[in-house]
Amino acid sequence: RITLLEEAFTMTVRKKKIYSAVTLIILSFLVHIAAFSNKVNMCILVKERLLLALLVIIFVLPMHEFIHYVLMKFFGLKNVKIEIARDPLGFISLRTTAEGRVNGWKNVFILLGPLIVLTIVPDIFFAFSDKIGFMLWIMALANSVGSCFDILALMN
Repeated sequence: RITLLEEAFTMTVRKKKIYSAVTLIILSFLVHIAAFSNKVNMCILVKERLLLALLVIIFVLPMHEFIHYVLMKFFGLKNVKIEIARDPLGFISLRTTAEGRVNGWKNVFILLGPLIVLTIVPDIFFAFSDKIGFMLWIMALANSVGSCFDILALMN
């Protein structure tokens, strides 16, 4: 049985987590735009840019979850699966679940694996490049935004 005080506390924590996620998403978005937008090849029509961005975003989400999936399997978690669920902001999305637990660096690696592969490695490449392909930039940008929930999970 939950008291009103416990319920109010739970709601406050949930709201703070949502505010933290939104803040991280906005910061991630702004950092990628500020750091690399001047290097992005924008010699594409606006309609084509929008279509390419949509296609890349549709590709990035399953790829992000597939990296979680592979790492969970690699570290011995059981019944690993990718499923459709609501994210902390209430949007329908994909998530990877498994039975069992890992602690320490394995958990950090599972949670941050997609961020490392799909955002940090390309960002390092971007830092040393004169020009960046639009699709690759959108991939890193979209994944950095999606990785905010993984970062929040590490903070718990």
